[in-house]
Amino acid sequence: MKKNATSPVRPKKTRQTASNKATAKLTVGIDLGDLAMLRARDALVQVRTKLMNCARGMVKSVGGRLPGASGECFAKRVREHVPDAIRDALTPVLDQIEALATQLDILGSYGRKKV
Repeated sequence: MKKNATSPVRPKKTRQTASNKATAKLTVGIDLGDLAMLRARDALVQVRTKLMNCARGMVKSVGGRLPGASGECFAKRVREHVPDAIRDALTPVLDQIEALATQLDILGSYGRKKV
């Protein structure tokens, strides 16, 4: 059976992020600067989470395990638990996680505000 060439095209699914949800709830008169801050903060949180998962995966690949820690204190808490075999490779990753935590502190709690 031949498919119809005019079949409807499904829209591409996008991942729901905090900034997308905030955009959906926006009303006229909301400052676009606040929206930009939400999006910037959301992007930084996503990058930090990916780096934290990368660090955990690298340690797990050599048979180790990192302790639980929140994003704010992850780098400081896990440094002493990194195996010597991958310490040189993982140090720059932990440095970036720490830098992202500092930048997120500067951005404040934009992601936690009710819009």
